[in-house]
Amino acid sequence: MFKFPLAYNTFSKNDEILISKVFREGFLTQGKITQNYEFRLSEFFNSKYAVAVNSGSSANLLMISALIYSKDQSLKLRRGDEVIVPAVSWMTTYSPLIQLGLVPRIVDIDKDTLNISIESIKNVINEKTKCIFAVNLLGHPCEFKELLDICKQHNLILLEDNCESMGAKYDSKYTGTFGLMSSQSTYMSHHISTIEGGFVLTNNEYFRDLLVSLRSHGWARDINQNSRFYSENITNKNYEYLPDDFLFLLPGFNLRTTEINSQLGISQLPKLDDIISIKRTISGEFSIILNKYQNLFSTQIDKYFSSCFGFPIIAKNKRDKDLLKIELEKNGFQTRPIVTGNILSHPVSKFFPGEIPKLKISTLVHENGIFIGNYFPKVSEAVKAFEKSFDLFL
Repeated sequence: MFKFPLAYNTFSKNDEILISKVFREGFLTQGKITQNYEFRLSEFFNSKYAVAVNSGSSANLLMISALIYSKDQSLKLRRGDEVIVPAVSWMTTYSPLIQLGLVPRIVDIDKDTLNISIESIKNVINEKTKCIFAVNLLGHPCEFKELLDICKQHNLILLEDNCESMGAKYDSKYTGTFGLMSSQSTYMSHHISTIEGGFVLTNNEYFRDLLVSLRSHGWARDINQNSRFYSENITNKNYEYLPDDFLFLLPGFNLRTTEINSQLGISQLPKLDDIISIKRTISGEFSIILNKYQNLFSTQIDKYFSSCFGFPIIAKNKRDKDLLKIELEKNGFQTRPIVTGNILSHPVSKFFPGEIPKLKISTLVHENGIFIGNYFPKVSEAVKAFEKSFDLFL
């Protein structure tokens, strides 16, 4: 057991009481509690709609699928379309693209923020490019002004993978609210936890209905009968003989959450700001210490308002990274790679079409990067242990 693990369980006795109440009342599958949770999420993040799902990974799958099934020709993806995506993210950013016949164009990341490189994006845009799938990595906002300008100039769709950056802000606006849709995660180790879970944010009513239908088997259930999405799919009067609860519109999935997960989300959401505050405090203290060794190590630059998912460290060389990993673990820190490192350095790269590009910064992160948590009950102890881990490099 590590004294400073990657993540802590933030559930309380009150959560236990609330979940017991849900069990006693007997309705456990997605229902009114989930509707309440979605309303609270949309209010909190100032988004028109939130669609709860069973994981952030499912949120990515749902968003990409919605673009495939969209009848809005200006907001639609087709097999063979190219989607620009950074080389450092979680596997489920890429999997839906490959699974649904799209072509991921993998580009490098920025050396300071570790987010998608604007210059790398500009270098690969061509007539097949239809979408940018921007990842707000480890709590840090992407360069949204430039991203939106590029999308406008080239008529591209912007999606956000915000699974690691809940609560981060760019110009006082939450990440996850800049693109057409965004994925969010409430997995056990993320900012707030529903054990497993996630959601999609969007301001687009048409895509809200499309997401809701695809989430639940392609049903018409929970779709507004006066909506554009409903009317464009109900084109035969024979459909009227079936109630919406059992009327299927699309070849959908079962990506629903449960009332248990949603109840946890309702009780966790008010904790988000305090959790981020602690994470930012610890990350700030770690950064001060790391700055003494800036000739050997670096971390992300907090340009806007990071929600500080964790604390990444990039060494100038692999030897120092390996030595630091030993010292951190000796002083109680659980360590891991920085997300996936360069996804093109994994065996799964054989499923990515085209030649494997050389990506300098992503490769550096892959080979010389290390990651630790930054949410601990005893802040001063963690800071002292972190500083002690660097004594070797004095």
